Amino acid sequence: MSGNREYFNRKLHSLLGVIPVGIFLIQHLIINHFATRGASAFNQAAHFMESLPFRYF
Repeated sequence: MSGNREYFNRKLHSLLGVIPVGIFLIQHLIINHFATRGASAFNQAAHFMESLPFRYF
């Protein structure tokens, strides 16, 4: 029974690191994709990301 708890804790610890990094990476790639459409599209996408609530979380 104790082994299952340790396994669960390790998996939870891994996910708590992978999920935020994955979200950051996807968001970063999407915003940088807008840079291929020109400066105004990139600035518009960056402004959209600045205006999102809870962006610090």
